[in-house]
Amino acid sequence: MVNPGEEPPTDEQVQEREGAVLDSIVLALRYMRGENLEPDFVKRYRADAVASPAVRDNLHAVLDEDAEWERLVESRSRAAAVLAEEDVRARDEADGDDGGDDAGGGGRDAELIRLRMDLRGAEDRLRGSRAEKERLGKELAGVDEKAAAKKDDDDDDDDLFGD
Repeated sequence: MVNPGEEPPTDEQVQEREGAVLDSIVLALRYMRGENLEPDFVKRYRADAVASPAVRDNLHAVLDEDAEWERLVESRSRAAAVLAEEDVRARDEADGDDGGDDAGGGGRDAELIRLRMDLRGAEDRLRGSRAEKERLGKELAGVDEKAAAKKDDDDDDDDLFGD
């Protein structure tokens, strides 16, 4: 919201704010899910890392929404597995197979479906990991640049004090 007399934020400013909020959410979830820290602990003792006040004030809601997201992903996987099983049955019926397990093919089909679903889940996790790696690489590059700039500043101080 823009106050009267103020200019609206630029696209870069909006993206920067959104990025800060997303980073805060990612870090908060990492603390709460990965390190098993309670939301109140994160709010009180990890405020430096979870920089967004909006995220800190809503950590319980963030955790609830993450649980809901996990439930939806699991439901999607189960629905895809059911659809894949029905697809196999439909193909079997179209081929004239009665769907029986007389040759042991039904068990293999179910195993194949399960393996395909596992593969899809692994691919999704891999894409997420790659995106996280790329984001962290960019963040690390920014930290390295800041450290190099600070070192240059420290070198100037050495000149002042004769070290």
